[in-house]
Amino acid sequence: MEIVRTKTLGSAWKKSFYKVYQQGNIIDDDKGKIKELLDLFVIIQNIEEDSFIKKHGDEQSIKWMKNNFEKKIPIDDWGYCYGQRIYDFLGINQLKSTVERLKKNPYSKSATISLMMAHKDKEHVPCLVALDFKIRKCKLITTVFLRSQDIGKKFYADALAIKNIANKISKEIPSPLGEFVFFIKSAHFYISDLERLEKIFKP
Repeated sequence: MEIVRTKTLGSAWKKSFYKVYQQGNIIDDDKGKIKELLDLFVIIQNIEEDSFIKKHGDEQSIKWMKNNFEKKIPIDDWGYCYGQRIYDFLGINQLKSTVERLKKNPYSKSATISLMMAHKDKEHVPCLVALDFKIRKCKLITTVFLRSQDIGKKFYADALAIKNIANKISKEIPSPLGEFVFFIKSAHFYISDLERLEKIFKP
């Protein structure tokens, strides 16, 4: 298990990449060779589109991920989108039910949004398995469980979209945002992206 702890998203993206770059192993993925590090924890004090993200992040990727989390239009290759699983999971608005749980019991251990549908997820199993929200020491802690995460291309875009979800819950409860904890089982980047990523993260 490896841990990255930072104050900003840009720093988390950079440090997470180097963890995988320096300690990962190269394996064959169904889409090509990847460098992978198992069991990476990334703890971020504050998620914003900071100067590093603005300089090196891809605005189209950020926009695409925001739509994935907020809209209910299925992604062609998936047959669903995250927004459907969050706001209409078999008729249940999980964001609303999460808010209700935390309002009823601020110390609830059950304020969790699940994105898995084992009977339907044949073509694409969600990389994001669950979002968990807990109020501790008067702050809302957001924990993100990922079975897989492309650290090079998608991490920052996912993080910004998840921050928007946490913001909505924070305002409804209300409770100020605390830290964001990402547990990533397979943190990786594609070898085909390495030359571009090395230019972004060069010391």
